[in-house]
Amino acid sequence: MALYCSISHEVPDKPVVSLTSNCVFERRLIEKFIAENGCDPINGEPLTIDMLLEIKTNPSIKPSATSIPAILKSLQDEWDAVMQDTFTLRQQLQTARQELSHSLYDSVGRELRALQLSGHRVVHAAAHAHPQRPVRTHPGRRHLRLRRRQGFRLPVPFRVASVSPQPHRHYRVARRLLHRHSVRSLQFDQSGSYLAVAGSDVRVYMCKQWVDLKVFDDHTAMTTAVGFGHNATYIASTSMDRTIKFYAQM
Repeated sequence: MALYCSISHEVPDKPVVSLTSNCVFERRLIEKFIAENGCDPINGEPLTIDMLLEIKTNPSIKPSATSIPAILKSLQDEWDAVMQDTFTLRQQLQTARQELSHSLYDSVGRELRALQLSGHRVVHAAAHAHPQRPVRTHPGRRHLRLRRRQGFRLPVPFRVASVSPQPHRHYRVARRLLHRHSVRSLQFDQSGSYLAVAGSDVRVYMCKQWVDLKVFDDHTAMTTAVGFGHNATYIASTSMDRTIKFYAQM
């Protein structure tokens, strides 16, 4: 319950009570009144400062704005403070986003450069590899002629076991792609069924038919590296425009 001064009708800062009229007053106002009149302002009985009893209360918080312009001014100040805090938070968020994008670009760039180097090594090794010679599973020709003259017939037909040239064909086609599309990087998926090529754009080839399965031209500059994700569920590529693109499953 708030106490009000009997003189000013406002909440007093230092309330005191008069022992003659039992009314509450502001100390500075009642002391001034006693110094001028020497009596209680309510009942007119003689009153001295010693007859005032101080009341201990919690300090009251008075409103700082008592008019509409003052209230509008305080609201404007609060709004300006909120806008300044929002601007500071936006700057911090932008800085954090830039640092995160740079760190992500560097880490993905390192991974793709490692994939590119391994792909170049595989292509180089495949280009300089020599196919295995046929494994002969039959006796010499001279011995065969002798056995045929004697009327002996081989129980097992003549067969030559050789290595399938299909894998070498993949790498020969990949080498032709290097010269045709200004390729910067290429990679086969884990199954060996698809080949991703990075150059002026990103192309995905099906290794059996060697046709363009998909072409991605989202980069604005030369693509520098490309790589397959786990089980070829996505493709990641980097470019000289300092961007990283992720392509979902086709």
